[in-house]
Amino acid sequence: LASGEIKLHPKRWLILAVFYYANIICSAIWMAFAPIQHKVTEYYGVNNGEIVLAGTISMVTFAIVGIPAGNFITKNMRASTIVSVTIMAGGSWIKYAAKDNYDWMMVGQFFAANAGLFLLAAPPVI
Repeated sequence: LASGEIKLHPKRWLILAVFYYANIICSAIWMAFAPIQHKVTEYYGVNNGEIVLAGTISMVTFAIVGIPAGNFITKNMRASTIVSVTIMAGGSWIKYAAKDNYDWMMVGQFFAANAGLFLLAAPPVI
């Protein structure tokens, strides 16, 4: 190849698809309560502000988790993806296992929502 030419590999499309679906799933987990907020407040017996916190929790922790996660993905994209998907699955499982316990649901939401930060810096790396 001449200097400056880019050769696209078919594997690159698979990598792009993995990041695409991982980000879609993370967003769905992160914002799951937004369209059904009134039902969730009744189910958990909390006010609207506490349910809004479930959606904004990753924004609050972004400054703490975002920079190390961004550095991690630029150093090892594969490991970062595995860590992100694992944390997302673990957080989702905690949310499921919490049933009607709001505090444990928030613990699961914290992990599931912050897992996306490990994918946030992926587009420039891909």
